[in-house]
Amino acid sequence: MKKIAVILSILIFCGMTYAQYVYFEEHFEEGDMSDQWFNPWGENGVDMEPIPRDDAPDEDGFVGSLSNSGMVGTSLAGTMDLTDYKIESMVFVTVEQGVRHGICARFDTTGGTASFEYYYLRANFNTTQMPPSSPELELRIYPGGTGVGEDLLAWAADDLPGGTPEDESWHKLGLEVKGDSLWAYWDDEMLDGCPVIDDELTAGFFGVYVFAMGEEVVTLSDAIVVTMDVEENIVPPENVVATLDQSFGLVTITWEQPDDALNDLQHFEIYRNEEMIDTTMFETYTDTLTEYGTFNYYLQSVFQSGTSEASESAEVIYELAVGDKDQPESPISWKLSAAYPNPFNPSTNITVESPGYSSASVSVYDLTGRWVTDLLSGSLPAGGHELTFNANGLTAGIYFVILEAQDVRDIRKVVLLK
Repeated sequence: MKKIAVILSILIFCGMTYAQYVYFEEHFEEGDMSDQWFNPWGENGVDMEPIPRDDAPDEDGFVGSLSNSGMVGTSLAGTMDLTDYKIESMVFVTVEQGVRHGICARFDTTGGTASFEYYYLRANFNTTQMPPSSPELELRIYPGGTGVGEDLLAWAADDLPGGTPEDESWHKLGLEVKGDSLWAYWDDEMLDGCPVIDDELTAGFFGVYVFAMGEEVVTLSDAIVVTMDVEENIVPPENVVATLDQSFGLVTITWEQPDDALNDLQHFEIYRNEEMIDTTMFETYTDTLTEYGTFNYYLQSVFQSGTSEASESAEVIYELAVGDKDQPESPISWKLSAAYPNPFNPSTNITVESPGYSSASVSVYDLTGRWVTDLLSGSLPAGGHELTFNANGLTAGIYFVILEAQDVRDIRKVVLLK
């Protein structure tokens, strides 16, 4: 069993853009099924159950089995307030006389078993007796004007793509309801005469259907998928705020994703001065600055259906502390490499690159900004030099290795594990 909500495609209707979502899926994987399924008939009905089947369309070895307990059998899922959707299901269609296999939509249970109402699409094949001109696929409403089920539209064998099945076999049925319009599908092909217009039923559950008069029969189903069309709203994040910690050169960026955005968000892209620096699934991010200057941050929301426009930007200015501004400037030439290993326990190595002139300090601080130890204080010959941070006796957590040399500041985050 699997229930998900993802975008399948983008559709255009009357100038508006819609995204098609998978609202529900049932594949009876490993002999399991959704706990949403229920039998609306109470003691007079039978629950659907997964059974092993070698020819399962999903090739996972299991399908759903539903019997009718003498006449009509249905198993429903979803909620009573569902309005516009499409249900598709692989159905094992037989060619027995009087046995109908199908699917249903907008099943209204509010009035109790004596007042059930629903649309249903059912296959009614009997190749031994029924002439090719007889209706064999029926789109129906229950109850009709006469108090029993009635056809809204029916298709004879000659009307079906591929004609009438001569032997029992799996076929895909589809029933779509949107407003007062209904569409019927056979093996992924929309049938002639659709949409059918009927405004009798407006909302209800979806499900599987079987019928036989006076005898108990079984219908098999698999790969049940329910999709919905939702108006597309690919919007960028809002309320972007960037806060700079001048002591560590850390920029904390926060934002919010609008409530009316699509719910298939994949991640956020984070940009600094027009260059993407990272992606995240969260609505906060911390960036480490390694040089002074002015920095503009903005974000884009990446959905499965597309990427939003850029958000409004937030600016920070990272500059020398007031007490350091009178010192002579020198090129930014000192540099820290990434620590390895990281995370680490109990020690990690980090390489510092020296220009061969001027002095620098490399110190370690904890997450609260408290000094822990010095790894370097002074000058080094030109080239790379490996420093070791030994964390014996320290608690697990995040530490910052900070290089400072006049107007150069480089920071690396390391994680101590215990």
